[in-house]
Amino acid sequence: MKNIKAIFADCDGTLYNKQNCTYYDMAVVAFGKALDILGIPKDALAPVRARLKANGVHGLLNAALALCQERQIDFNVFAREMVKNTDYSRIPEDWDMLRLLRMCGTKLPVYIVTNNTAPHLQKVLNCLKGAGQQDIASLKIHTITIEDTFYDGVFHPKKTGTQLTDLCAQIGQQPQDVLLLDDTQDVCDVALAQGLQANLVETPYDTKMILRRIVYEEPRLKRVVPVRKTRRFFGR
Repeated sequence: MKNIKAIFADCDGTLYNKQNCTYYDMAVVAFGKALDILGIPKDALAPVRARLKANGVHGLLNAALALCQERQIDFNVFAREMVKNTDYSRIPEDWDMLRLLRMCGTKLPVYIVTNNTAPHLQKVLNCLKGAGQQDIASLKIHTITIEDTFYDGVFHPKKTGTQLTDLCAQIGQQPQDVLLLDDTQDVCDVALAQGLQANLVETPYDTKMILRRIVYEEPRLKRVVPVRKTRRFFGR
Protein backbone atom coordinates (compact mmCIF):
# COMPACT_ATOMS: atom_id res chain seq x y z
CA MET A 1 0.00 0.00 0.00
CA LYS A 2 1.56 3.26 -1.13
CA ASN A 3 0.91 6.99 -1.18
CA ILE A 4 -2.30 7.06 0.84
CA LYS A 5 -3.23 10.72 1.18
CA ALA A 6 -6.82 10.38 2.44
CA ILE A 7 -9.14 7.77 3.93
CA PHE A 8 -12.81 7.19 3.20
CA ALA A 9 -14.33 5.11 6.03
CA ASP A 10 -17.86 3.75 5.88
CA CYS A 11 -20.11 4.08 8.95
CA ASP A 12 -22.55 1.18 9.43
CA GLY A 13 -20.68 -2.11 9.71
CA THR A 14 -17.28 -0.44 9.57
CA LEU A 15 -17.32 1.70 12.71
CA TYR A 16 -19.69 -0.57 14.64
CA ASN A 17 -20.94 -4.13 14.20
CA LYS A 18 -24.35 -3.78 12.58
CA GLN A 19 -25.02 -7.52 12.89
CA ASN A 20 -24.93 -7.32 16.68
CA CYS A 21 -27.15 -4.25 16.55
CA THR A 22 -29.84 -5.94 14.42
CA TYR A 23 -29.36 -3.48 11.59
CA TYR A 24 -32.58 -4.60 9.92
CA ASP A 25 -34.55 -3.26 12.89
CA MET A 26 -32.45 -0.10 13.03
CA ALA A 27 -32.89 0.76 9.37
CA VAL A 28 -35.80 -1.02 7.67
CA VAL A 29 -38.25 -1.00 10.57
CA ALA A 30 -37.50 2.65 11.37
CA PHE A 31 -37.93 3.45 7.68
CA GLY A 32 -41.43 1.96 7.74
CA LYS A 33 -42.37 3.78 10.95
CA ALA A 34 -41.24 7.08 9.45
CA LEU A 35 -43.49 6.48 6.43
CA ASP A 36 -46.43 5.76 8.74
CA ILE A 37 -45.87 8.89 10.79
CA LEU A 38 -45.80 11.05 7.65
CA GLY A 39 -48.92 9.37 6.30
CA ILE A 40 -47.20 7.67 3.37
CA PRO A 41 -48.65 4.20 2.66
CA LYS A 42 -46.06 1.41 2.53
CA ASP A 43 -47.59 -0.05 -0.63
CA ALA A 44 -46.55 3.15 -2.45
CA LEU A 45 -42.88 2.25 -1.98
CA ALA A 46 -42.52 -0.70 -4.37
CA PRO A 47 -43.83 1.02 -7.54
CA VAL A 48 -41.69 4.08 -6.84
CA ARG A 49 -38.57 1.93 -6.41
CA ALA A 50 -39.36 0.07 -9.63
CA ARG A 51 -39.82 3.34 -11.54
CA LEU A 52 -36.56 4.77 -10.20
CA LYS A 53 -34.65 1.57 -10.93
CA ALA A 54 -35.87 1.64 -14.53
CA ASN A 55 -34.31 5.10 -14.78
CA GLY A 56 -31.04 3.95 -13.24
CA VAL A 57 -31.70 5.45 -9.81
CA HIS A 58 -31.08 3.14 -6.87
CA GLY A 59 -31.29 3.20 -3.09
CA LEU A 60 -34.05 3.15 -0.50
CA LEU A 61 -33.46 6.78 0.43
CA ASN A 62 -33.99 7.87 -3.17
CA ALA A 63 -37.38 6.16 -3.02
CA ALA A 64 -38.12 7.99 0.24
CA LEU A 65 -37.04 11.26 -1.37
CA ALA A 66 -39.38 10.68 -4.32
CA LEU A 67 -42.30 9.84 -2.02
CA CYS A 68 -41.66 12.97 0.04
CA GLN A 69 -41.45 15.15 -3.07
CA GLU A 70 -44.72 13.73 -4.42
CA ARG A 71 -46.42 14.71 -1.16
CA GLN A 72 -44.51 17.99 -0.67
CA ILE A 73 -42.88 16.76 2.52
CA ASP A 74 -39.40 17.96 3.48
CA PHE A 75 -37.01 14.99 3.24
CA ASN A 76 -35.21 16.26 6.34
CA VAL A 77 -38.42 15.68 8.30
CA PHE A 78 -38.41 12.07 7.11
CA ALA A 79 -34.73 11.67 8.08
CA ARG A 80 -35.42 12.99 11.58
CA GLU A 81 -38.39 10.64 12.00
CA MET A 82 -36.20 7.70 11.02
CA VAL A 83 -33.72 8.64 13.72
CA LYS A 84 -36.47 9.07 16.32
CA ASN A 85 -37.71 5.53 15.59
CA THR A 86 -34.30 3.88 15.55
CA ASP A 87 -32.96 2.08 18.63
CA TYR A 88 -29.35 3.22 18.93
CA SER A 89 -28.92 1.80 22.43
CA ARG A 90 -27.35 -1.37 21.02
CA ILE A 91 -24.39 0.49 19.50
CA PRO A 92 -21.66 0.12 22.11
CA GLU A 93 -19.33 2.88 23.19
CA ASP A 94 -16.04 2.65 21.31
CA TRP A 95 -13.88 5.63 22.11
CA ASP A 96 -10.86 3.70 20.83
CA MET A 97 -12.33 3.79 17.31
CA LEU A 98 -12.78 7.57 17.42
CA ARG A 99 -9.34 8.02 18.97
CA LEU A 100 -7.74 6.08 16.11
CA LEU A 101 -9.68 8.07 13.53
CA ARG A 102 -8.46 11.27 15.18
CA MET A 103 -4.86 10.02 15.26
CA CYS A 104 -5.08 9.10 11.57
CA GLY A 105 -6.49 12.57 11.00
CA THR A 106 -3.28 14.11 12.28
CA LYS A 107 -1.43 12.35 9.43
CA LEU A 108 -3.92 12.66 6.57
CA PRO A 109 -7.56 13.69 6.00
CA VAL A 110 -10.11 11.14 7.25
CA TYR A 111 -13.68 11.21 5.94
CA ILE A 112 -16.59 9.13 7.20
CA VAL A 113 -18.54 8.50 4.00
CA THR A 114 -22.01 7.06 4.54
CA ASN A 115 -25.01 6.27 2.34
CA ASN A 116 -27.15 7.21 5.33
CA THR A 117 -28.37 10.60 6.55
CA ALA A 118 -26.59 13.25 8.62
CA PRO A 119 -28.87 12.81 11.69
CA HIS A 120 -28.15 9.07 11.66
CA LEU A 121 -24.39 9.54 11.44
CA GLN A 122 -24.44 12.05 14.30
CA LYS A 123 -26.34 9.56 16.48
CA VAL A 124 -23.84 6.79 15.70
CA LEU A 125 -20.86 9.01 16.51
CA ASN A 126 -22.45 10.06 19.79
CA CYS A 127 -22.98 6.39 20.70
CA LEU A 128 -19.34 5.58 19.93
CA LYS A 129 -18.24 8.61 21.92
CA GLY A 130 -20.14 7.58 25.05
CA ALA A 131 -20.46 9.67 28.15
CA GLY A 132 -17.75 11.86 29.60
CA GLN A 133 -15.66 12.17 26.45
CA GLN A 134 -14.87 15.30 24.50
CA ASP A 135 -17.28 16.75 22.00
CA ILE A 136 -17.48 15.12 18.56
CA ALA A 137 -16.74 18.43 16.82
CA SER A 138 -13.36 18.63 18.57
CA LEU A 139 -12.26 15.40 16.89
CA LYS A 140 -12.17 17.21 13.53
CA ILE A 141 -13.48 14.13 11.71
CA HIS A 142 -14.77 15.04 8.26
CA THR A 143 -18.13 13.59 7.20
CA ILE A 144 -19.82 13.03 3.85
CA THR A 145 -23.45 11.94 4.14
CA ILE A 146 -26.06 11.00 1.56
CA GLU A 147 -27.31 14.61 1.58
CA ASP A 148 -23.87 15.73 0.38
CA THR A 149 -24.22 13.56 -2.75
CA PHE A 150 -27.44 15.20 -3.92
CA TYR A 151 -27.40 16.55 -7.46
CA ASP A 152 -29.50 16.14 -10.62
CA GLY A 153 -32.49 15.68 -8.33
CA VAL A 154 -31.34 12.42 -6.67
CA PHE A 155 -28.88 11.04 -4.13
CA HIS A 156 -25.81 9.22 -5.44
CA PRO A 157 -24.74 6.33 -3.16
CA LYS A 158 -21.12 5.19 -3.10
CA LYS A 159 -21.59 2.41 -5.64
CA THR A 160 -23.41 4.62 -8.13
CA GLY A 161 -21.50 5.48 -11.30
CA THR A 162 -18.40 7.57 -10.60
CA GLN A 163 -19.56 8.86 -7.22
CA LEU A 164 -16.35 7.88 -5.42
CA THR A 165 -14.11 9.53 -7.99
CA ASP A 166 -16.32 12.62 -7.79
CA LEU A 167 -15.77 12.67 -4.02
CA CYS A 168 -12.03 12.34 -4.56
CA ALA A 169 -12.11 15.36 -6.85
CA GLN A 170 -14.10 17.33 -4.27
CA ILE A 171 -11.41 16.79 -1.62
CA GLY A 172 -8.60 17.47 -4.10
CA GLN A 173 -7.14 13.94 -4.22
CA GLN A 174 -6.42 11.48 -7.00
CA PRO A 175 -8.43 8.23 -6.66
CA GLN A 176 -5.27 6.10 -6.44
CA ASP A 177 -4.22 8.06 -3.35
CA VAL A 178 -7.45 7.41 -1.42
CA LEU A 179 -8.10 4.31 0.71
CA LEU A 180 -11.71 3.16 1.17
CA LEU A 181 -12.69 1.03 4.18
CA ASP A 182 -16.11 -0.58 3.76
CA ASP A 183 -17.98 -3.70 4.88
CA THR A 184 -19.77 -4.15 1.55
CA GLN A 185 -18.12 -6.17 -1.20
CA ASP A 186 -19.97 -4.39 -4.01
CA VAL A 187 -18.79 -0.97 -2.80
CA CYS A 188 -15.18 -2.19 -2.57
CA ASP A 189 -15.40 -3.65 -6.07
CA VAL A 190 -16.72 -0.34 -7.42
CA ALA A 191 -13.97 1.56 -5.60
CA LEU A 192 -11.27 -0.59 -7.19
CA ALA A 193 -12.88 -0.18 -10.60
CA GLN A 194 -12.81 3.61 -10.10
CA GLY A 195 -9.10 3.53 -9.25
CA LEU A 196 -9.22 3.82 -5.46
CA GLN A 197 -7.45 1.56 -3.01
CA ALA A 198 -10.03 -0.44 -1.05
CA ASN A 199 -10.28 -2.86 1.79
CA LEU A 200 -13.22 -5.03 2.74
CA VAL A 201 -13.64 -5.08 6.53
CA GLU A 202 -15.95 -7.49 8.32
CA THR A 203 -15.88 -6.05 11.83
CA PRO A 204 -14.88 -2.85 13.64
CA TYR A 205 -11.87 -4.83 14.91
CA ASP A 206 -10.61 -5.09 11.32
CA THR A 207 -11.09 -1.33 10.89
CA LYS A 208 -9.13 -0.55 14.04
CA MET A 209 -6.29 -2.88 13.07
CA ILE A 210 -5.92 -1.05 9.75
CA LEU A 211 -6.08 2.37 11.39
CA ARG A 212 -3.45 1.35 13.98
CA ARG A 213 -1.08 0.22 11.27
CA ILE A 214 -1.52 3.49 9.42
CA VAL A 215 -1.02 5.53 12.60
CA TYR A 216 2.07 3.60 13.68
CA GLU A 217 3.31 3.00 10.13
CA GLU A 218 3.59 -0.74 10.61
CA PRO A 219 5.12 -2.43 7.57
CA ARG A 220 2.78 -5.45 7.62
CA LEU A 221 0.06 -3.43 5.91
CA LYS A 222 1.22 -3.98 2.35
CA ARG A 223 -1.45 -4.08 -0.30
CA VAL A 224 -5.15 -3.51 -0.01
CA VAL A 225 -7.35 -5.72 -2.16
CA PRO A 226 -10.78 -6.98 -1.06
CA VAL A 227 -11.15 -10.71 -1.65
CA ARG A 228 -14.48 -12.52 -1.42
CA LYS A 229 -14.80 -14.98 1.47
CA THR A 230 -11.50 -13.81 2.95
CA ARG A 231 -11.84 -12.85 6.57
CA ARG A 232 -8.72 -10.74 6.95
CA PHE A 233 -6.06 -9.48 4.60
CA PHE A 234 -3.41 -8.67 7.15
CA GLY A 235 -0.90 -11.01 8.72
CA ARG A 236 -0.47 -13.19 5.64
